[in-house]
Amino acid sequence: MSMAEAVLQGEIRAISRLISKIENGEPDALEQLKQLYQHTGNAVVIGLTGAPGAGKSTLTNQLISNYLEKGFKVAVIAVDPSSVFTGGGVLGDRIRMPQVHKNLYIRSLATRGYLGGLSKAIGKTIKVLDAAGYQRIIIETVGTGQSEIEIRNFAQVVVVVNTPNMGDDIQTLKAGIMEIGDIYIVNKADLPEADRTVSDLIKMSQIVGPKHGGWMPPVLKVIAADGTGVPELVAEIEKYYLYASSAGVLSMNKLAMAKNELMEELKEAILAEALQKLQENGKWEECSSQVAKGELDPWTGAEHLLKCLKQ
Repeated sequence: MSMAEAVLQGEIRAISRLISKIENGEPDALEQLKQLYQHTGNAVVIGLTGAPGAGKSTLTNQLISNYLEKGFKVAVIAVDPSSVFTGGGVLGDRIRMPQVHKNLYIRSLATRGYLGGLSKAIGKTIKVLDAAGYQRIIIETVGTGQSEIEIRNFAQVVVVVNTPNMGDDIQTLKAGIMEIGDIYIVNKADLPEADRTVSDLIKMSQIVGPKHGGWMPPVLKVIAADGTGVPELVAEIEKYYLYASSAGVLSMNKLAMAKNELMEELKEAILAEALQKLQENGKWEECSSQVAKGELDPWTGAEHLLKCLKQ
């Protein structure tokens, strides 16, 4: 039995091994993914994003419990900061999600320097879990604040987690966070100023205006520590997904995601081929040395290298 066939049967060991191969950039991982691709497109991918300390891991735990109770197979991708020594994940989120269940799979991915609070392997990992039959895939971003908008390229439903007194409201608006969310929540809603934070988010949401199809993102109060408001959040997630499906929003987002994925894969392939050619003919080291010595600026150097590739 091939690894892809084992993944389709939901074998945990095969799923984990393939994701590890993807993270490590092993060539045979792509062959397995090609076999799995036709079996993808069934999962609902939910992105949780927000600043560090907003309680995303605790909220993820509550979402897991709710979806498992409803009979769903649930997978969680917890994106952790990379260790500066090994490049691996710190695994803080995994420690905070101690649940064990036959229908639950939790995987930590290291950012490994990838910007946007995510991991370079995340798109392929989603496909593996989707093909393996997980119906709800929750992505918890690393929590980098204003650079979290990358989640829009992977999730069909984006939940932005806020807490009372999180800081400069205008800065949040500038960050683009108010433009990517389908649902906004105020976690730790038992703290003072929660109602004011809800009011501020509603006002900012009105400034941004409805999303494609006319959806106005709701603002919900949640206390993830004890589960208050989580069933309502789950209901809102499902409501938005059904709405986005019927309004054509998901089809539009799917096309945008496909373009982004193709662009990333194309850039990586072109760069790898270009570097190989430049290293073989010695132009890469020659140009790098000139830039390092100050004999050539990097912009002119890049132009020269591009001309070498066209020859």
